[in-house]
Amino acid sequence: MTSPATAAPHLDRLHRAGQDAELGSVLASVEEDLLAPLHQVLEQAAEVFRRRGDLRSAAALDAHATTVERVGDELHYLAEDLAAPIRSDRAAAASIRPVRVAPAAASEPVRATGPPPQPARSR
Repeated sequence: MTSPATAAPHLDRLHRAGQDAELGSVLASVEEDLLAPLHQVLEQAAEVFRRRGDLRSAAALDAHATTVERVGDELHYLAEDLAAPIRSDRAAAASIRPVRVAPAAASEPVRATGPPPQPARSR
């Protein structure tokens, strides 16, 4: 397999990365350089099997392609989070909006006044 050789530069960069932003950049590269091509290969292999009538293998490859796509998405989000500047606790707390609480009276059941309604009588 040639995959480990392709991953080697990413692993080197990963071990040299010092800041979160650098780690995010490495993860983004892994997504683009490794996961995206793997996803494409799996999708195309599934199509080949589908054309040959091997729907079971095609479905398995589609499932693997979906898994790789989800991993790529999560890696992308993580890379974005790492690249974002770290905010102080005070700034983070200031950005949180307070939750509106309904008045206590609104949470109590509504009670009818007067006598209960009488059932309709049949004639």
